[in-house]
Amino acid sequence: MFWIEMEKPEGTRMPKWQRSAAISDEGIVFVPAAIAGNEQEVFLCANFDGTPITNYLKHLFVPAKWLSKEFPETKEVCDIISSKVKEIHASSGESDVN
Repeated sequence: MFWIEMEKPEGTRMPKWQRSAAISDEGIVFVPAAIAGNEQEVFLCANFDGTPITNYLKHLFVPAKWLSKEFPETKEVCDIISSKVKEIHASSGESDVN
């Protein structure tokens, strides 16, 4: 798992976990479940669907594609994060991912 932390926007107190995302060796982008609001609700839905999850800094991260499908209001932010994560990962010299 390749973790990426975005810069903290000036003048904000956004914690590190909220500014983080990851990309797996299989090319799956993981975003904070809290994007959808309630982490517990997202956890239960993901668990029911058999969706892979991961934890980072004591918070739940789920696949961006899954989150944007199950919680359509998150689609725009998931797409933005996914695009940025893939761009950073590609420029990092790590192994190639879709």
